[in-house]
Amino acid sequence: MQEYRITLLGPTGVGKTSLLTSMYYLFEHANLGIEKALQLTPELESSAIINRQLEKLKTLQDNFEATGGITGTAESRDFIFELGRVAKKPELRLIFRDYPGGYLSQIDKLNQVLEYIKTSEVIIVAMDAAALMEKESGISFNDHVNKPETIYDFFKNAFKEGLSGPKLILLVPVKCETYLQDEPENRSEALRKSVEEKYKASLNYFQTEPLRSQLAVVVTPVQTVGNVFFSHIEIEQNGQPHFKFAKKTRNALYNPKDVEQPLRYLLRFLLKQHLEARSWWHRFNNALFRFDQDFEDAIRVLSSGRKERGNGFYLLQGYDLLT
Repeated sequence: MQEYRITLLGPTGVGKTSLLTSMYYLFEHANLGIEKALQLTPELESSAIINRQLEKLKTLQDNFEATGGITGTAESRDFIFELGRVAKKPELRLIFRDYPGGYLSQIDKLNQVLEYIKTSEVIIVAMDAAALMEKESGISFNDHVNKPETIYDFFKNAFKEGLSGPKLILLVPVKCETYLQDEPENRSEALRKSVEEKYKASLNYFQTEPLRSQLAVVVTPVQTVGNVFFSHIEIEQNGQPHFKFAKKTRNALYNPKDVEQPLRYLLRFLLKQHLEARSWWHRFNNALFRFDQDFEDAIRVLSSGRKERGNGFYLLQGYDLLT
């Protein structure tokens, strides 16, 4: 079985674990048509953690704080999923690497995060959309919450000796309900521009040679919960911001949207890499690198639903790595 590693990159409280939970939930419960030919199965330990997180997402209070994490990751852990056709032997193992966001500033943990980035085929950069977009008394808290300069420094250190192969970088603003549901033509475009502006250093770096030809970079905003809106920021005396959210109605149900989009991109990228590796091995008639044809076709159908432009989505570079 082919294994691929995906690093969930982001500081404390931006919503990495919630993103993964909603991604799996939407894959399982959305009306994806022929995509139901695919079965995504978490290992039992991963399933237990995800289901606990799902319970909390489904039972949010009318008003709640998102920054700081709903559960908070206490230690580094892998979420392992196997993907294949329904009732068939799985073809892929996806290993999502999650870690406490505090590792980004803990001296003894920096190298662990760095190694994750180096050895992962896909890096998902989770960012708090409210911190990207909102200000309090004219003050932006994006640097404090999302730490784009820290993320940039990790990429520079991880890629300074070059890449051993192509990588996919997904820039995923989470908790985007306010910016994708209300005046989408205006606010979603502002969200995309904010990502490009505030992560400009990293995006310019990705464009340099030889990285440009080996990196696919996509902005994929998601509505992690779907039934909420950003309310306000509360500031502690020490300057610590607290981003407050509220349900749209008291009985509004958990209803994530577009959270499967990162998965669509991820699987299309991995299929592309797999097929290119397979073409080399086929010269030696090596059957170990063959996917079931129906599985390949199902991945193509799944990935054909990805959003490339509009409503905050944008494929910034690497189109050839995703086709």
